[in-house]
Amino acid sequence: MAQVLGLLLSVTLGAGSTQPSPAAAKAEGLKKSCDKGSAADCVALAEIYARGEELPKDLDKAGNFYKKACDLSHGPACFELATMVRTAQKKDINRVVVLLQKACDGGVADGCAQLGGLYQSGKEIEKHLGRAAEFHERACTAGVAPSCGALGAMLLEGVPLPKDPARAGELLQKACDGGHGESCGPLAVMLRTGQGMPKDPARALRLFQKSCERGGMYACFEYALSLQKGEGVAKDTPRAIALFTKGCEAG
Repeated sequence: MAQVLGLLLSVTLGAGSTQPSPAAAKAEGLKKSCDKGSAADCVALAEIYARGEELPKDLDKAGNFYKKACDLSHGPACFELATMVRTAQKKDINRVVVLLQKACDGGVADGCAQLGGLYQSGKEIEKHLGRAAEFHERACTAGVAPSCGALGAMLLEGVPLPKDPARAGELLQKACDGGHGESCGPLAVMLRTGQGMPKDPARALRLFQKSCERGGMYACFEYALSLQKGEGVAKDTPRAIALFTKGCEAG
């Protein structure tokens, strides 16, 4: 009789218990590993909560686990956390700068590029062109096209770096080839005038067109002038007017 009662009791208790879902079990395993110092597993857990596909979305938990990984010198985690802080309703720009610095030092080129942009614009933090050049240099070396363009422009203008048209041309070319349309325009001007490189009006015209197609309004103006006058390209007044209008509407 006692054996029967014991069996019934165990069945009853077993029926009331629930096993964690596979996603919850996975998260628990990642948390244990994260707590033991695995930055990669902290990031994996942060991504689960950030995406909200396997478990309910929880950006607070995602941020906490990104922070744990960042504290373990995981550069990409610092960058993700910086992005979260920067887009938060109550942005802490000083914390963003610290996190981007950690990301940059951790090998995240976009972290260097964003720091360069912040110091260059001076809209959110104190403007410092020297630091901007430093971070753009690091990002450009890692292949970030906009930073190559920014650095090239600094070398072309001689602020804050000494003028170096030849290197400026190389960097603007690298940026233009990398898809940064705004850099194609200044490069075209250099080719048209022969500044820092041999004159090449035909190539300059192609670059003005390329930059215009990628949103460079100054390049659109220059290309429109060529179309209006028929210089280096077949005269096309209607298209020239359309490009002038596009530039005017863009301000």
